[in-house]
Amino acid sequence: ATFHAFCFKLLKEIQPERGHTVIDDLDRMTLAAEAIDRVKKYTPDLVLRADAAVDAIVRAKQLLLIPNDDLTPVAPGETPANFAAVYEMYQHLLDVQHLYDYEDLIFQAVSFLESDTPSRDYYRNRYAHIFVDEYQDLNFGQYRIIRALAPVDGDICVIGDPDQSIYGFRGSDVAFFRKFTEDFPGAATIRLTQNYRSTETLLEASFQAIRKYTLNDFLRQLFSGISGDKAIHIIEAESEKSEAVAVGKTIERMVGGLGFQFDDFNSGPDALHKEYRAFSDFAVLYRTRAQGDVFAEVLGGAGIPCLVTAKSNVFGLKGILELLSLLKIIEGRGAFLDFERVNAVIEHGIDAIDMESLKKWA
Repeated sequence: ATFHAFCFKLLKEIQPERGHTVIDDLDRMTLAAEAIDRVKKYTPDLVLRADAAVDAIVRAKQLLLIPNDDLTPVAPGETPANFAAVYEMYQHLLDVQHLYDYEDLIFQAVSFLESDTPSRDYYRNRYAHIFVDEYQDLNFGQYRIIRALAPVDGDICVIGDPDQSIYGFRGSDVAFFRKFTEDFPGAATIRLTQNYRSTETLLEASFQAIRKYTLNDFLRQLFSGISGDKAIHIIEAESEKSEAVAVGKTIERMVGGLGFQFDDFNSGPDALHKEYRAFSDFAVLYRTRAQGDVFAEVLGGAGIPCLVTAKSNVFGLKGILELLSLLKIIEGRGAFLDFERVNAVIEHGIDAIDMESLKKWA
């Protein structure tokens, strides 16, 4: 299970009567905006935006900070006192509606395990063997879950690579990876150095790049025994579109030609495999969705079939969102947001003033 799935299961076991519902990112943003509006009524100098508030609340919960703690490290360009007021109001709106946001799952599980010794011991015995993948991507809350469940002499195995830590923006900290042998001094360390999918050229280049910036004491150069092109080609393009065109020309050369007019590459099959490739052999990696749109437009216009893969939230679509809210209301798990959403599509619903009065009364 993921950390969040595990904690959700644990919370349902220990609090079956509470019946909390986990909200999505859209509802979280809406609740943050409502919290800001409420706080502004007595804090007129508040200038916090909902998206900034959500980001700061996420960081606070990942660090296991409550509104009464010192929030200076996470306050988003706002005074800590003002942010604390918004955070407290946001949490109040969650609590009165029996809601959890995503970060609450780990936050509440840590609070429970660290405050209830008999229950912690029960779960330690229940999960006597613990395995954690991608250990370099742990954040503080996830680290505390592991420490609560695994005693110093516990049976725990983790795997990870501190040079592949890419979720710092989500609160992960590679320091927990480096602390593992301190937390569990009896642990054995096994270094894996053989790569099974990259060429020697790529491994050598990545090692040269990583070793200049890494603080990893375990860094070892990997080997694969896979031969290939002796050089990594770097293309400097004038714009995003010209970059996409250059990629298209490369793909055309390697599949045997499609009609691109180019003179930047020699014709002939791919040097690695000595044969032409199929379109399904290629993947274009990019950083932002906007870049993906440019690639799709240019490649598609040149007759190169491509499929853009990206996250899409079908549950957030108009109609589906209201239907889900209606189902939650029928199930007895609807929040104020669900009532407002359904009321907006009912032909003879109640007006905004009455809806606000209902919320205040509740």
